[in-house]
Amino acid sequence: MEVLNSLSLGQILERGARFVPDKIAVVDGEQRKTYSELNTMTNALAASLAKIGFKKFGQGGLVELAKKDQNRERIW
Repeated sequence: MEVLNSLSLGQILERGARFVPDKIAVVDGEQRKTYSELNTMTNALAASLAKIGFKKFGQGGLVELAKKDQNRERIW
């Protein structure tokens, strides 16, 4: 468990998708998602955000949107 504490959520999802893809990762009421499904969804979200100008900024899910007018918005 100590190793998992040093990983980001994204890294945990990627490892789950690689080693136990069909195992349930999250449950919300009646909905269940496997590690593979969740990893696919997060990758699609990241690609969509990158397409509109978001970029990865450090660790922990911080992203930054660079605007042409030099203003920046940060989203946690």
